[in-house]
Amino acid sequence: MDLSFSLGFLTMCHASPDMKHIFFLLSVLLVMVSSCPDGRFNCTSGECLLADLVCDFKKDCKDGSDEEFCGSCDFEHHSCGWNDTSADSYRWRRQMANITSVPGLDHTTHSPFGHVMHIDGKEGRFLPRAKLEYSVDKLAALGCQIRFWYHIYNNKSSLSSYLEVVMVRGTSEEKLLPDISKSMIYGWENATAFIGNRPGGYKLWFSFHPSFMEARDFMLDDIGFENCAEGDVPAGSDQLSCDFEKDTCSWYPDYTASLLWKRENKKLNEGKYLTDSK
Repeated sequence: MDLSFSLGFLTMCHASPDMKHIFFLLSVLLVMVSSCPDGRFNCTSGECLLADLVCDFKKDCKDGSDEEFCGSCDFEHHSCGWNDTSADSYRWRRQMANITSVPGLDHTTHSPFGHVMHIDGKEGRFLPRAKLEYSVDKLAALGCQIRFWYHIYNNKSSLSSYLEVVMVRGTSEEKLLPDISKSMIYGWENATAFIGNRPGGYKLWFSFHPSFMEARDFMLDDIGFENCAEGDVPAGSDQLSCDFEKDTCSWYPDYTASLLWKRENKKLNEGKYLTDSK
């Protein structure tokens, strides 16, 4: 096959019909890629968006491609912007769920051929730690939270491992929920961590610590940001009456304010209440 360039386009002197079809599709793709003005995002469905609308927790493209690499993920096609930043071979890898016999199925498709993020316990060394990281650049809504499903597998030890969900801004680290500590579960369990309307410019970590000297398998699936887009209102937000004994009900801290309220467990008529945390 002879190829030549003419007027910035790829032309074919001698090519099979199949190759001509492939080159035609490539030329259409090149036109699509360059069809948006500078500084705009080209949706795979054809629209042009302002760059500020990408990864804003809301699907603005018809096909949702502006949020494809923005953290919410079932891991069926790729890792959606999550990156392994572990220090050694005990690390996160995108794998098919049948890499272990238990549970043997992913959470999304309930199939052995579905994909998950997986840590191989056989790769563990002394005091291993596997870290999965995603960078958040945009301000979220007041009720923003992250939900995920997880599985811990070990058929030998009853000692507990634990998972941390951590927000990192600069050198400051903040746990978003108590450590998830389990010895072993046989299926999938879910958990939710509250984020709120934190200013962008931080990282989220899923950091897994196996029990001492006993590295073990761990799986993560169906990570989702919920109630994070501008204008999102969490269910039940109209229920304003609250005694703060279990949680803060429909009251959310405003992280853009100069002062923050914090739910405390201090003696004040033997109950819980909110205090100014700054």
